[in-house]
Amino acid sequence: MSNPIAFAKPGIFRSFSTVVGVPLTGIAITFTPVAFLINNYTELWAQIEDTDDFIPPLTGGFVIGASLGRAANIVWNAPPGVTQPTVTNPKATLKITATDQQIPYSPGSPLSTIYSANVPAPASTVTGPDAYGAPAVVGTGTTYARDDHDHGLPAAVAVPSPAATVTGPDAYGAPAVVGTGTTYARDDHDHGLPAAPAPSLTSVSAFLAANVALSGSGIHNLMSINIPSAGTWLVTWQATWGNSAGVADFYISDASAGPLSGSVSAATAQDGTSTSGSAIIVTTGATTYYMNLDTAAASGDVYATTETSGAANATGIVAVRIA
Repeated sequence: MSNPIAFAKPGIFRSFSTVVGVPLTGIAITFTPVAFLINNYTELWAQIEDTDDFIPPLTGGFVIGASLGRAANIVWNAPPGVTQPTVTNPKATLKITATDQQIPYSPGSPLSTIYSANVPAPASTVTGPDAYGAPAVVGTGTTYARDDHDHGLPAAVAVPSPAATVTGPDAYGAPAVVGTGTTYARDDHDHGLPAAPAPSLTSVSAFLAANVALSGSGIHNLMSINIPSAGTWLVTWQATWGNSAGVADFYISDASAGPLSGSVSAATAQDGTSTSGSAIIVTTGATTYYMNLDTAAASGDVYATTETSGAANATGIVAVRIA
């Protein structure tokens, strides 16, 4: 760095700059300069045109008197027999300052560093390519990035191929499976469906046995129906009383003998007519119910007995579980 210069009085200073390799000509100075102060921050020799004054590379504080008048043109020439160095910093500058101050001649002195007017050397390496998800990094480098540098890109993520097979159709009751496949499912794939199950007489019979109870017709009999399991059952019946001169009441009860204190429903038929009835029965287990016929309902005593005095015909009892 050049030594500081002390001035006897406040003066006028006008500075001009050029980039390495670009001549500095046609400087317009509005006052009569007395001296020129030159700082060469470049790696090349500079010459004051039409003189034998050469400013070495990286030299500061070069001073020459302004005997040339009001202009000092700078060209990039080396002294005879000297080869210009190779430029590695194409943005380095040269600065010339005109002043009306009397400054003694000085050949200048070497600059210990390249000042801020210079930029760092170009980088010789480049980082990357980054992996996906890599964090941002400020960096500590002191070289500058070249304008055509490229960080590259990480390898493209592999895209799965389409599946060549498809599972299924599943059997009824098959469990869920996460799977381990790495191919993707085509948008028009189809897993199919299992064949429709053929009706099974065994299955139908088992369903009817569990949910429907039937009783056939009979004459002068104490009809019964076996309800096979716990649940809520709808019981219906159809009965005919064949005595044209009498009246008969029909009851459903779980009693097969004695007073019908637990009867759940009744219907009356008389003079050779038919009657029907229904009842909701809630059972706690398998239970037998009876269709009871009584011709003495007016007495207030209804018994579970076989009717023998008239032509009673109970044509059937049906029980269907509804819950």
